Amino acid sequence: VQGFTEFADPNSEVPAGQQFDLNAILQKTKAQNQDRERNEPVAKLVQLRGTGRVHVRQVELSASSLNDSNVFVLDDLTTIWTWHGKKSSRLEKATGLDVATRINRQYHGTRLEQIQVQSDQEPEAFWQAIGGQKPLAPLSAG
Repeated sequence: VQGFTEFADPNSEVPAGQQFDLNAILQKTKAQNQDRERNEPVAKLVQLRGTGRVHVRQVELSASSLNDSNVFVLDDLTTIWTWHGKKSSRLEKATGLDVATRINRQYHGTRLEQIQVQSDQEPEAFWQAIGGQKPLAPLSAG
């Protein structure tokens, strides 16, 4: 991935050209996810939010970080999970799939299975990967 990646909804009133530097996010995530003493990768959770503009940021790896307004990508080092909140936008969902694919390609050589899950339809393996089922964050938190 080079430079900025643009994601804009052509039906949105927000002007095109929303940009985020996925390379910078992935590099920061990669640096954060290296255990300094053992140099081992760790799991991460990334939030995608926005309807006309999608913002991507790493959040605390906990089920309590999830909310039904957004999409989240969970890399548990064995599977890449893309979780769709009930009120997440089509653009967030599409961007989430792209981010999950890029993480898989860049950090795992596309070896990991990618699974998309909907809010209230999560398999037990998802809850185990995120550290246990907890109440979702309020919609206003997204």
